[in-house]
Amino acid sequence: GKAVLLYGGAGSSESPTTVLTVKNCVFNDDDTLDVKKAAIETGNDYGATYILNITNANVNGFAINPEGKATGTTLWANKNSMDAAHLTVTIDGNEVPAVTTIVKSLDDLNIALDSGVSYIKLGADIDLTGAGGSEQVNFISDTTIDLNGHILSGSVWSGSYLSNADETRLTIIDSSFNSDTNEGGEIYSKFRFGDGGAMMQANAVTSWQHAVTIESGRYVSNNVAIVCQVQNTNAAEGVIINGGYFGGSEDLIEGVSLPGPVGGCVEAVIGTVTINGGTFKAAQYGSVIIAESGSSNVDTVIDIYGGTFEGACMFDFGSDHSSKSIVNVYGGDFTVKNPDGTTKISATLFAYDNYTHAALVNNDMFELNIMGGSFNYDPSDYVDTEKYNVTSNGSTWTVTAK
Repeated sequence: GKAVLLYGGAGSSESPTTVLTVKNCVFNDDDTLDVKKAAIETGNDYGATYILNITNANVNGFAINPEGKATGTTLWANKNSMDAAHLTVTIDGNEVPAVTTIVKSLDDLNIALDSGVSYIKLGADIDLTGAGGSEQVNFISDTTIDLNGHILSGSVWSGSYLSNADETRLTIIDSSFNSDTNEGGEIYSKFRFGDGGAMMQANAVTSWQHAVTIESGRYVSNNVAIVCQVQNTNAAEGVIINGGYFGGSEDLIEGVSLPGPVGGCVEAVIGTVTINGGTFKAAQYGSVIIAESGSSNVDTVIDIYGGTFEGACMFDFGSDHSSKSIVNVYGGDFTVKNPDGTTKISATLFAYDNYTHAALVNNDMFELNIMGGSFNYDPSDYVDTEKYNVTSNGSTWTVTAK
């Protein structure tokens, strides 16, 4: 039922590892056998080790093999549940996990995390709101959560005060994410009422004790989609965003005035956020990038190298501490769409009832340094023109190094 079987002996002492390289292959299933087999199957139960390298492969037919640890693909299967010490798989230059645990409930998720599983894939939508609306994801080693096209409803926090966060990282991806349409699996969070009727803020993802990397997927909140607020100094780099969609939802609670930058995309309170790519779109009166220093000991920093950014307030600053809030822009495409047609680069507090804003901070406590990118407004006030050029072409301004 399979096209290729990687199931050799344990190898000699000189060549203990078997390497299979597959390039530019098309696997066609004639559908004559009623079996569930992937195009390439790996596995053994006697201690052999394998390296499987696949580049530019296409699969027509075949099936996801239900035996062993699920890979979630018809391309290859790990039918004997080989671990990472015995099987390394690289597809189109990206190493993929040999062992995947599929979870379909909050209980499944917690068991997988407590067991130290390195790669967790959602097999169904999971609702966190029944557990108070948020989940403090504790883990003992580097862990990847794959949304796999499903919706995680509620707020995900990377760890709790009980976590051992020494240099461990939570990575969130969505293997079904389409970067052209921004469709795929999602973490969706919104304001909610807690015990006693108190309103509780909720973010889609908060970097709390562990550092967080986001590779793909959708992250939507009517508070702020991603918040960096690391309490552990070993995770001070906070959040790295390499791709995905980050949106501000306007699904507000009727008749309630909401504090803060409602419907924002990314906020740094403690630690550093690095943005390398992605699509960022705030709600109508939300802020796209928010730098609000929450510590007197260390500056809050957001470094932007790429991505597409759109919203009413592009850069929102705030601080009630002695440290600074800093945003460094090295690249990206920035479009401001304000209801009043202006560009707001200031600290703001938006109220839901009348969309008013009020200054919160002395401007001496924030820095906006623009060293690259394209803008639909003139960013010259925040460009060191001795080192960088600002050129205009119609309604577009571009910043480049001299």
